[in-house]
Amino acid sequence: MDPRATGHPPKPTLLQRLVNYGLPHTRFYKLLLEPRQADKELATLLKSRKKKDLECFKPQRVEPPTSNPDAAEGTLAEVWRSNGAWKWTRNLAIRGCRNILNISSPRNNPTTCKTFYGTGTIDDQDLEYVAKSWPRASRLPELVTEISLYKRMRDLGGVYIPGIIGLYTGVDRINMLMELPHPHFWVEASDDMPDVLKKRCITCFEMIHAAGVLHGAPYLHNIFIGGDARVIVTNFEQAKVIEATPALGQQEATPNQLRLEMRQIKYLLNYDNAREIEEQKWLLFKSRKECNEKELELRKSRLGEYWPHFIVQPADEILDPPVDPRKQKGWKIDKTYFPRRYVNPTISNETFASAVDKLIHEIR
Repeated sequence: MDPRATGHPPKPTLLQRLVNYGLPHTRFYKLLLEPRQADKELATLLKSRKKKDLECFKPQRVEPPTSNPDAAEGTLAEVWRSNGAWKWTRNLAIRGCRNILNISSPRNNPTTCKTFYGTGTIDDQDLEYVAKSWPRASRLPELVTEISLYKRMRDLGGVYIPGIIGLYTGVDRINMLMELPHPHFWVEASDDMPDVLKKRCITCFEMIHAAGVLHGAPYLHNIFIGGDARVIVTNFEQAKVIEATPALGQQEATPNQLRLEMRQIKYLLNYDNAREIEEQKWLLFKSRKECNEKELELRKSRLGEYWPHFIVQPADEILDPPVDPRKQKGWKIDKTYFPRRYVNPTISNETFASAVDKLIHEIR
């Protein structure tokens, strides 16, 4: 019965009730509580079962690019083999595939790669996936490099980085299929989200760095917060690695770069007042440098009769030298940045609202 017919106001939706929880007025919570907009065109597409909309993805073998004909046979034969929870899918094609929704981030550098939400069937099991898709005509250096790094970090797959389902060839593209960050929804990280989530982001990068991998682009839009408060770091196209394998297109990283990247992500998240700490560190460095230069000039002007009082460099700056956050590449705070939310298009509004409710209770 229509509530208006009884004289009673309509029952508030779960999201409307969540708004009344007294949550902080931040971009993060605003994004979570933003009403889900119906997409009639997408709904029609999801219901469509026309054969012309479907294709078959076949398992793909990826040979690494190399200009060295004498490279070891084992290196040339490097391939991705599905493992862990997806080991059973080896050599199985995925039928009825559709890359339904383009979810590529507009903030990533423009490349031939696109990212989709899609569905298919593998051995009679329905499958939802995120696909990074490259044209088959391209040389695929990004794909080869990225998949080799995922192989190196395979123990982190599905926990700190995307779980890889496998590599598959479509009609004209090669697809790296990954698990959804969460079955219902996920959002990009933001610097005003709760500290518990920021800490999980730091833990993610600690695990990635422990595997010897430098992400190379640790921006907030490359960090996903799932509906279960789990953090997934994605997009390793610009990554470097300790003890790199050039035949796989990998570039060498250094321990100093790993430490600087950790400072960068803390600064971007403003984790534990990192912005104030880094800015103060730079100002103290500039002040110390100016004082020492004046002392040196004073000694020169007195023909060596003056013993300068230099300010000694702090021990912590030997491994982590100060940087100017305003000029350091990748550290600039984008004041126009607003994180994006990705909702699984197959779930109901009620399921989505319930998932948001669970996340809020998890992180409060």
